Amino acid sequence: MTPLLVPTRVSVRPAVPDDASSIALVEAASWAAAYSDLLPAQVLEHYTAPGRWRTWQSMLRAGGPELAFVAEDDLGVVGYASFGPTRDTLSRRAGFAGELYTLYVLPDSQKRGIGRELFREVQDCLSANGQVSVVVWMLKGGPALNFYRRMGGRRLWERQSRLFGHRLNELALGWRELG
Repeated sequence: MTPLLVPTRVSVRPAVPDDASSIALVEAASWAAAYSDLLPAQVLEHYTAPGRWRTWQSMLRAGGPELAFVAEDDLGVVGYASFGPTRDTLSRRAGFAGELYTLYVLPDSQKRGIGRELFREVQDCLSANGQVSVVVWMLKGGPALNFYRRMGGRRLWERQSRLFGHRLNELALGWRELG
């Protein structure tokens, strides 16, 4: 019988361009697991690791304004979060300076506190840069709602957007004060 490999403690660090392929793999696996019942197959087809690698490579090489952290254990990168200045007018007008753009953890690595650690790192970085409030937009009906509520997020607004020609319903949660 082969012994089980039990991952050790997770560490969080700033993402670098060499992390692009690992981030793309986490993103593709997370989208497939989280959104297969919520999004049409045509949308999910755009979220493959090879397709997303180029996007992440470009973003990580640019060096901002979007920033990212990765979470890794002995097996490699198991999660990531990206964030930066608020991108939408509604959130800016309401006083939200920062935005959590994405936060994903591999399905097999969830329920280990990795998302919480990533979120705390994002909060610390935004706070250190004077952005004391943050908003996150998520797919309405998505599995992350309970996570963000446990992290203290408060429901703000809903909107409709388009992704690859398909209409999506989104929900915003916010934190007025980080910490």
